[in-house]
Amino acid sequence: MGRKFIIILLTLIFLGAGFDYPEHKVNAETEKAIVNVSVLNIRKGPGLSYPILKQVKKGDQFNVVQKKNDWYELKLPSGETGWAASWLISLTKTKALTATSGVVTVNGLRLRSEPSSDSSILKVLQENQDVTIDSQNGNWLKISVAGINGWVSKDFVTINQQKTSVKLPSSKGIVTVDHLNIRTSPSISASTIGMLNTGNKINILEEMNGWIHFSLGTQAGWVSSQYIEKIKSSNGNKEISANQSTQKATGSVNVNSLNVRSTPSLNGKIIGSISQGQSFAIVKEQNNWIEIKLKNNQVGWIAGWYVNKSTANASSESNQKAIVTILYNGTNLRSDATTNSTILARGNAGDTFTILNKVNDWYKIQLTNGGIAFVASWLISSNYKTSSPSVTPSDNASTKTGSGIKGKTIIIDPGHGGQDNGTSGYRGTLEKNLTLSTAMKLYQKLKNAGANVILTRNDDHYVSLPARVGISENNKADAFISIHFDSLKEDPSVTGHTTYYYHDNQRALANEINQAISSQTSIKDRGVRFGDFHVIRENNIPAVLAELGYLSNPNEELLINTEQYQELVTTSIYNGFVRYFK
Repeated sequence: MGRKFIIILLTLIFLGAGFDYPEHKVNAETEKAIVNVSVLNIRKGPGLSYPILKQVKKGDQFNVVQKKNDWYELKLPSGETGWAASWLISLTKTKALTATSGVVTVNGLRLRSEPSSDSSILKVLQENQDVTIDSQNGNWLKISVAGINGWVSKDFVTINQQKTSVKLPSSKGIVTVDHLNIRTSPSISASTIGMLNTGNKINILEEMNGWIHFSLGTQAGWVSSQYIEKIKSSNGNKEISANQSTQKATGSVNVNSLNVRSTPSLNGKIIGSISQGQSFAIVKEQNNWIEIKLKNNQVGWIAGWYVNKSTANASSESNQKAIVTILYNGTNLRSDATTNSTILARGNAGDTFTILNKVNDWYKIQLTNGGIAFVASWLISSNYKTSSPSVTPSDNASTKTGSGIKGKTIIIDPGHGGQDNGTSGYRGTLEKNLTLSTAMKLYQKLKNAGANVILTRNDDHYVSLPARVGISENNKADAFISIHFDSLKEDPSVTGHTTYYYHDNQRALANEINQAISSQTSIKDRGVRFGDFHVIRENNIPAVLAELGYLSNPNEELLINTEQYQELVTTSIYNGFVRYFK
């Protein structure tokens, strides 16, 4: 009897093995890793000694497999796994997409066979075309359209229904770039209703497909999550409101001269200026701008990141130590005030350290273990008040002392414009738009340092090459720089920046600018080269033409479109001018 029962049991097992039981699908939560740095090395093992498997870009997202010490194993789009340093990523939980519908937001969107810009193109989609969204892998959506299944970048598709939304426990974040657009909904096609700037602290309400719903005082909206660093709350202390923090407050500027404007914007009319050390009453703050009252009772606005504040009715404030607050996860804390020095430790967004001294554009800080380190000023915010007139930071915290620039006439030439688009990127970026936005950032840095800065164009119109040179000659300029972005569509793997000169008296300026760019940005240095370009050939003054990256490379196109890169590269150019004129 027992033998017969065993035979029947085995028969049932074998029969059952031949059936496919229905799969139970769930809308599970998945832990995702989001890349926080421009370029992140994915390694074959959990340590810096392991070989590099591949490189990924800021904003890319990957499923987390496991954690080992300070390293996370991530699942890549190819199906293989690799390891990333925990201090260079942030984690979030998102719900897996269920099948839903979406709309293409651009013309010429490539539908690819795999979630990679290197995979084959199956079809080209057009703006307003409806698609069905099946799943998401990092920055890619798997969709079906007209019977074809493939992958597209999620940046160019608006999800119509059942959007991935995760309500988060009460948390805060810090903005890592200036001029971050606030939108009415989580889409790049949504209306812009305002801007945030570096150092703004926000309350995070929820996340949705790479966007963050936030509140800041009475303001609320959506911003791209790749420019927000989450801050972990350690004690639950409430933040001081803007009104409380500025009550009976006074301030002084830490630059030679700072413009007072009619509105809290760089587009506001200049109604006056404040000299270094001059004190004033603070009326209120708005999006990193400060409304002030001058001695003549005139009211205006100044950029808040150039102001040292003090509160009259808080005696403890006067004894408060100067501190830096880290803006980015994985910020290097080094043994000396140079990017070539040894990394002693790493800080994360929200970490604070006591300032011991300031050396050019570096802060000497005290670590929690009592050690000493240096951190670059463009990676932090601080309440540091300079006590020495020889240390004169520019209006942008990321730039060096500009005393050698003051009074110099510098021409900035944003390449192309109007009917001349210049080259176009792999994803459709027009060079003329990128050169203008980059030139405007450089303009502000040089202007704040006291230079007489002239743009050959400040909007989208065409200027002939002889006219650009004529502007330089008519203004008896001391230096000239033409801003461009490169392209080599025959080989989209080519990357890097190049600085060109034509006359011998231009080479020194080209060397300084190129070296500064190379020291502060992560893209390949293609060197200083002779170039037969009209705007430098016909210019007898120190003049250079800078190619600041390749739009034909899809990854580099994404990088050079970011506020972070444009701020870093214009800071680099600024520092190159400073060293040249010294």
